[in-house]
Amino acid sequence: MMRLDKFLSVTATATRSEAAKAVRSGEVLVDGVPAKKADQQIDPEVVSVVFRGRPVTYRQFTYIRMHKPQGVVSATEDGRGATVLDLLTPE
Repeated sequence: MMRLDKFLSVTATATRSEAAKAVRSGEVLVDGVPAKKADQQIDPEVVSVVFRGRPVTYRQFTYIRMHKPQGVVSATEDGRGATVLDLLTPE
């Protein structure tokens, strides 16, 4: 179980304060019904959430498998050259 505002935050949909404003204005649907409170508990694996007309998908983990070309560093930061993060698209 997770709070609705936290769910929207961890899915990079909205900040918690933006989520609270959207709930108050009726822009968040939980299973097709407008959410009443930003702190309501939801099960992200079971319910469907729509934020301002767009469905929100929850993934607890994202696994990426890639071939690392020679010369690319297996790190998230390196001031000397390209890292594996440079190979990924923003989504």
